[in-house]
Amino acid sequence: MVQKGILSGQFSVSQLRTCGRWPGGKASMPTIVSVWNGESPLYARWSTRSKNGWTARRFVGDDSRSKDDLQLRLWFAQTVLAMAGCPESFASKLLESAFDQLDEGADNQQLPWLQCRNHEVSHGESDRAVQILLDRLRLRLPAKLYRCPTTGTLWPRTVLGWAPLKSCRGGIREITLDEADNDRRWGRARRELRKSDIFSMGLWGEEHSAQLSPEENKRRQFLFKDGARNLLSSTTTMELGIDIGGLNGVVLGNVPPGRANHMQRAGRAGRRSDGSSVAVTFARNRAFDRAVFLRFDDFLKRDLRRPVVFLDRPRFVRRHLHAMLLAEFAPLHSDGTGAMNACSDMGRLYGVEAPQKWTGSIKPDWSASGTGYAQDFIKFLKLVRSPAHPFKQRSRKVVQGTPLDIIVETDDAWGEFLDEAEKEFRAAQEEWGKDYGSLRNAWMEIPKQPSAEAIQAERPKANSIRYQIQAISKISVIEWFSDAGFLPRYGFPS
Repeated sequence: MVQKGILSGQFSVSQLRTCGRWPGGKASMPTIVSVWNGESPLYARWSTRSKNGWTARRFVGDDSRSKDDLQLRLWFAQTVLAMAGCPESFASKLLESAFDQLDEGADNQQLPWLQCRNHEVSHGESDRAVQILLDRLRLRLPAKLYRCPTTGTLWPRTVLGWAPLKSCRGGIREITLDEADNDRRWGRARRELRKSDIFSMGLWGEEHSAQLSPEENKRRQFLFKDGARNLLSSTTTMELGIDIGGLNGVVLGNVPPGRANHMQRAGRAGRRSDGSSVAVTFARNRAFDRAVFLRFDDFLKRDLRRPVVFLDRPRFVRRHLHAMLLAEFAPLHSDGTGAMNACSDMGRLYGVEAPQKWTGSIKPDWSASGTGYAQDFIKFLKLVRSPAHPFKQRSRKVVQGTPLDIIVETDDAWGEFLDEAEKEFRAAQEEWGKDYGSLRNAWMEIPKQPSAEAIQAERPKANSIRYQIQAISKISVIEWFSDAGFLPRYGFPS
């Protein structure tokens, strides 16, 4: 298990499996096999010689762009050539030559971690391409370590004092292992990797809960499923609808409320293994847990609860009508990406975006907001207020025999229902706006161009806030408004 930059500066893999133990961080580090996660942007990516196309990008890049917008590989080649006193215009030719060498090495199998072929980039058109075989890569201890004074990153090598990182400003120098161990950024992680018992045990756990963004939960599911994490502490988010496969063991922190819940959770273990799995339930010191502990057979023999929906409760009908209103409005904004994304995410609802990642010495500018479509939904509610609107007639079948059947009988009752719907929609919307506003204020309070001494603390703080803004912006509209009680939690009518 290697964190990015701890050993060799910049090394990011999604899964590392060790073959043996690395005693004391010495040079006897074992071979480590890299297995790439399918979500990686590099997975199955081909690099062509000169043409972009299907799952392929050209190796050299576009040298007609400004230097700040260049592909990283081309930017680095130009920078090194300039440092060597050569014209930057040679960069494309240099990279073309490098590509030819890689292609030749893959073709004659001198580079076993690389393969080559004629890759189709469009109908009837192909180009020579290479692809990294990530499962054949290996990790080794670097012979030397170098530190970038601008970014603080560690590297296993440097070219004329530069590293392939656009925020690098040159001047990279070699450092000793002792200096790396005492480095403010990497020292603690390096020391813990060698000395902490957790790494000797090979345990690497994560949390999975509704408090995290869907994207972050999905990322952790993939890591756990692929074996890059071998311990997952979860709430009931893992009980239904997520395929992890057979587990070695499941530990339940309390007795589930019913037989179905227990079977669903405990049944995660042993589904695809050799049968040596275990499910352990911790009975807390309370009446229900004690009763199940003493009469566990009776608990497992209970009849499964029949699902019941209480249609006599006004909120159920009201939330379904809200869902129907949003579904009526959704086609105007849907991009066809599935039911949960039919109304897009909260960032688009508000018309806001997260700031750019801060990589240089000056904090990026961030515009206040864009144009969302929340007000469009408010306007849509005004249209539905008309007695002639067909939505009112469709609602009649839904409310029939419920406490809300009166709302379709008179125009005043229908108007009051829509007024209440608008009020609840605005309340849920404003609750999200408070979270976004507090994060934006925290980001704006960070100085735009802090001193050299302060930037190492201010930049990570700003980027952490940026990550939180991205997370809340990507929450789907349906998920947020369901949690807020505006929509039903258990379905979204089509």
